[in-house]
Amino acid sequence: MAKGKELLGRAGEVLDDKVLPQVGKAVSNIDPEDTSYYLKNAASVNDEAGTIEGVKSQVDDVLSGVTNQKDKAKDAFDSLSRQGSDALADERYSSRLIKDETKGLFDDQVRRSTEALEKKTLAPIRDKILEGMDELKAKVSYQSTEAFQILENAGKRAPDVQVQIKPVISEIERGIENLKVGGVAVSDSANNSLRNLEGLKARLESIPDGMVSLKDGKRIIQSLDADQIFSNEKGAFAPEADAVKAQARHLFDQQLKRLVPAYGEKMEKVAADTALLSEMSQGWSTEGSVINRLNQLTTEKGRLVDLPRLKRFQEATGIKFESEIQDYLKSRQVLDSEVGYDAFKKTLPGYEPMVQASDNAKRLSDPAVRRSLE
Repeated sequence: MAKGKELLGRAGEVLDDKVLPQVGKAVSNIDPEDTSYYLKNAASVNDEAGTIEGVKSQVDDVLSGVTNQKDKAKDAFDSLSRQGSDALADERYSSRLIKDETKGLFDDQVRRSTEALEKKTLAPIRDKILEGMDELKAKVSYQSTEAFQILENAGKRAPDVQVQIKPVISEIERGIENLKVGGVAVSDSANNSLRNLEGLKARLESIPDGMVSLKDGKRIIQSLDADQIFSNEKGAFAPEADAVKAQARHLFDQQLKRLVPAYGEKMEKVAADTALLSEMSQGWSTEGSVINRLNQLTTEKGRLVDLPRLKRFQEATGIKFESEIQDYLKSRQVLDSEVGYDAFKKTLPGYEPMVQASDNAKRLSDPAVRRSLE
């Protein structure tokens, strides 16, 4: 108690008399009612050096505690602010990821849906065209068989009639020279064609006297036709050679038609179908190639080239598909327009999630929105 009196007596010099009772109670548990006594005897303890320092020390301890609490509160606030900022940054980053992911999924959905729609539309047309190809091949084969039978019978009746090979060889020789640049075939394609033609030329030159019977002439025509059919169906290995052999075949066939008019008359009837089959064999003979060519009908060039051909093909085979092609082109015209394509995309299930993710990412990129969330 004495020490407390001394402390408060000295403290009275620096503390207000309204504050001092509370300090006395807090520091030394002195009853506030006794404060007046200590204030009256303050002078007697003025010489106690260090006493005020004791009070100051304890007051400083209290203030220090408050300051520490304030610092801790500030640190906690700063930490929460940083966490909030980090959370906002994470949310923005996540929103961008979600936006990119949903857009990627939607784009894939658009691609798959477009392919499925095209497949559903084109598959029936493709199947009809391939069926028509089989019909046309059978028709040409049957008619050719009849014509070749006429030639065969003519050969039996006139075994001494001979057909010259020289026109064929001359045409092949011209083709060989046209393939060369500086005496050599430069490209791989030209080199393949060169070897192909040189082989054919050598085989024809081995025929005695350069002449064949009508029967053997028929076989030469059939062999050249088989080569052309194989090339059309499997892909041209030597396209330049194919063109040369087609012209050589034509020259040789003209001799046969002059020698056997009935054969010529029959072949004239099948000529249009044979030419059409040759045209259609280039790009319309497999599932994949038919789909590719149908897709090209969406271009002006494709329509100009193939629509007239397909019309002739439909007439020759009796298999109807023209209206289905027109329906397909109309649907593609809608899809190829910006308005139509946008309308189509909005029907897909991934459209709304993609839009929502995009809008959310855009919203979080707005500075005003970010400030409101910080």
